[in-house]
Amino acid sequence: MNTSQPTRPRQAKSALFHRRSLLPLGLFTLAAILALVGCVESKRLSDVPDPHRISECQFIPLKSVSVTQQDALPGVESNVRKQRTYRLEVKVFEEETDHWMEVLEQMSTWELWVDSVAVPVRFRPMQKKGHMMFSGLRMFYAPSSGGSMSLPVETYALHGVALNGQARLVGYNAHQCYASALDSLIARPLIVAP
Repeated sequence: MNTSQPTRPRQAKSALFHRRSLLPLGLFTLAAILALVGCVESKRLSDVPDPHRISECQFIPLKSVSVTQQDALPGVESNVRKQRTYRLEVKVFEEETDHWMEVLEQMSTWELWVDSVAVPVRFRPMQKKGHMMFSGLRMFYAPSSGGSMSLPVETYALHGVALNGQARLVGYNAHQCYASALDSLIARPLIVAP
């Protein structure tokens, strides 16, 4: 006769009871951890790397030196209708040059907010003290017609801010967000490819 059979249900009941008794302890521990995390200073909205929070970004006092856009029409038939190049030269006010140059170099992402889209731009320091250059490219597309070349369509993030004909330069990283209002972009002469 096997006597170990009756003890297994008791062991199973004991193990089940033990697991059930640990459940409230686990929930209490989880609640305590969440409460402690909530006590830690919460991040300001400006510390969140979400460019849609433009009103919460710290504004940089930049002076526009040259803020231009130039369209080029492609010479090859494709779904690309035109290509627009943005060139920005801005200057930090002299008394804040060192501070802002350091801050600006820490930003991992730069965008030019124009119309309704955020166009990625690259940051390039200049030789002149306090001057900075940004440049970016935006493609405009049309439906491709039969037989013409069709290039992959680039999409741009929407910023959702009413700019009223102006532009904004926005830089952000995982901890900070900075923005600067720019003058209206000056259109340079159209380039038509042969």
